[in-house]
Amino acid sequence: APEVSPPQEQQSQEQQNCDAHQAPSSDQLQLEDPDADLLGEHVHAAPSAVAVGELGAFARRALPPLFCIPYVGLVIPARRGDQRVYAVNALVIDEITATLRAARAADASAFAVDASPAAVLAAGARTEWTLGARVNEAPPGTPPNCVFITNVAGTDAQYRAAAAAGGSGGVPVAAALYVTTRAVAAGEELLGFYGNAAGYARPYALYADALSSEEGDAHAREQQRSADAAYAHITDARVFSQIGFLRRIAVPTAAAAREAADGTSAAAAP
Repeated sequence: APEVSPPQEQQSQEQQNCDAHQAPSSDQLQLEDPDADLLGEHVHAAPSAVAVGELGAFARRALPPLFCIPYVGLVIPARRGDQRVYAVNALVIDEITATLRAARAADASAFAVDASPAAVLAAGARTEWTLGARVNEAPPGTPPNCVFITNVAGTDAQYRAAAAAGGSGGVPVAAALYVTTRAVAAGEELLGFYGNAAGYARPYALYADALSSEEGDAHAREQQRSADAAYAHITDARVFSQIGFLRRIAVPTAAAAREAADGTSAAAAP
């Protein structure tokens, strides 16, 4: 991906996308091996057609609408995430308000997730888990074919356990996902939108930049509908059972995953 951050304004934009969506209860879910359906069989990295000199994520085979590509990164303090180009806010569903809020450490400070491919690979994750970070932004004339949403399976305890399990770097977690908004042909590049973070300047034009005011409004409504559909899809219990990493948020080690799932680590205590 280009040297830019995916949507760090998730507190506002993703709140609109995710309003009132809730993850299914754990007793509805059957945990499965996240390696069972290898992401690399469907998506691969190759030189981008829209970001010169950068890699992009491409469909290896035809992808259906609502296909999920995890955005995997390391759990770090939010203050460190401000300085990292692949960092996003770690968000969870608040049990009281049923809305998105920042994941909280034991001292109530916030977490971020750094999806830098080099850092994720160094932490022991498979190459496939870096593909979400390879998704570039859609340029003028080419509309996005995927939408970026929060992994609503996450909890404070899971993020605390994941941060503690890997020492200073944390273990990789699937903090968010790109979800396809339509069928994507084999060989087509996956393109999204990183968001409107304050003070976040891009050295290139976006798809929406070339639209008229009326066209821009229509595009924003379509993106909202796509996000709503994506959230409804991933919060369906059947989908959770098929995509194990959505529920078992820690990716690389079974021990860390168990701690993140049941909050048994010391770091997961309230």
